[in-house]
Amino acid sequence: MNSNPEQLWEKVKKIHKIIFAVLSVFCAFSVVFFVTLWNKPYIPLFTAKGGVQTKPENTPLVQGVRYQGVEDAKGKDLGGNYSLENNEIYHLGELVNDVDVKSFKVIGDDLAKDSGHVFFSNEKVISSSIIDFPSLREVDDYFLADNNSVYISSQVLFDEMSWASVLVDISKLGVTLDPPTFKNLGPCNVYEQANSDDLYKDKNHVYIFRSDTHNKLESNTRNKLEVTEMDQLTLKPLNSQYDFATYLFAKDKNHVYVGCSAISLADPATTEMVTGLYWRDKNNIFYFNKMISDVDRVSFKVLGPNDFFYTPYAKDKNKVYFGNEVVASADPDTFEVVGSNTSKGLYGKDKNHVYSYDKIVEGVDSKNCTAATIDKCGAY
Repeated sequence: MNSNPEQLWEKVKKIHKIIFAVLSVFCAFSVVFFVTLWNKPYIPLFTAKGGVQTKPENTPLVQGVRYQGVEDAKGKDLGGNYSLENNEIYHLGELVNDVDVKSFKVIGDDLAKDSGHVFFSNEKVISSSIIDFPSLREVDDYFLADNNSVYISSQVLFDEMSWASVLVDISKLGVTLDPPTFKNLGPCNVYEQANSDDLYKDKNHVYIFRSDTHNKLESNTRNKLEVTEMDQLTLKPLNSQYDFATYLFAKDKNHVYVGCSAISLADPATTEMVTGLYWRDKNNIFYFNKMISDVDRVSFKVLGPNDFFYTPYAKDKNKVYFGNEVVASADPDTFEVVGSNTSKGLYGKDKNHVYSYDKIVEGVDSKNCTAATIDKCGAY
C-alpha cells in the first residue's frame, strides 16, 4: 500500500529525531568520559629535562623505557637503567631475579650490586674471588674495584664483549694495583676510539689497557693491562679543556706523549699547546705526533677557529701548512681560510688559487670563493 507524501515526510522527521537523539546521547557520554579522564589523578613517573612526565595510576613500567627521578611507590628510580616497582628491581623493564632489594645499589648504568652479588643488566655475574661488596665500585666499562682488588669481566678479557660471565681478579693475571686509587684517565686516541688503548693510574703507576683487537699477546688474551714508563706523580694533560680527550696530549718530567706514545724530540719542560692539534716546545712546532720541518717559529700562526676536531691551516712568513704538510704554491701573504662545506670539505684560498685541504682546486677563481658562496668553491 503506497503512502502519500505527507505520511512519508512525517516518517522521515521521526527518523531524524531518533538519529539526533542517539547522537546527542553519544556526544554527552563522550564529554563526560573525557572530562572524567582529564580530571583523573595521575602519578608522576619520571623527571626529564623537558619537565615532569606522567602515566595513569596502576600502569606498569614499560619495557625498554629508562625511568628517572621517580618518587612514588609504584616506580622509583634507582640510578642508571634500574628502577624499583612493587618491591621488585627492574632493568629497563626486565625483572632482576634473586636480588636483595634492601641492599641493592646501582654502580653503573647497567651494573649493580647487593650484599652478595654483582648484576650486569638483569643477570648475576659470577666472581672468581671474594668481593668486598660495600666498597665495590665501577671504574669504567672494563673494570670494577673494591678496597682489596680490581676486577675485569672474563668476556671483556678474552672476547672484548660486554660485562657478563665471570669477574676475574686482575692480580691473578700478574698485575699488582692499588685498588682504592685505581681510576681511568681516558682514551689514548679519540680518533680511533673503537681500537683505542685506555690510560689508568693509581698511587704507584700509570697503566695502559691495550684493548685493540690487533694485539697478539702470548697469554692468548686480546686485552691486557700494562705498566707504562709515565711518571704518575708528574703526569699532567696538556689539553685539559677537552674533557673527552684529556690525555691525548700529556707530559711528565721525562717525556711528552701524544696518544700515549712518547715523542722523543720534544722537550717536556717547555712544551705547550698552540691550538687544536698544534703544539710547540722551545725548539720545534708539532702537529699531532709529527714535527713540522723548517718552520719559522717567530711568524708561525694557526688560521681558522680553535676547534679540536677542525683541522686548521697554519702559516709562517714563508709557507702555508695543512697539518704538518706544506701547501704547495700557496702564497702566505694572501692566504686565508674560507671555511668548510660538510659535503665537500675544507677550503682555503690565496690571490691565485682555491685549495681543498692541501690541494689546488682547478678551474675556480679565488675571487668567487667566499664563506657566503662556499658551494661555488668546487670540490677536490
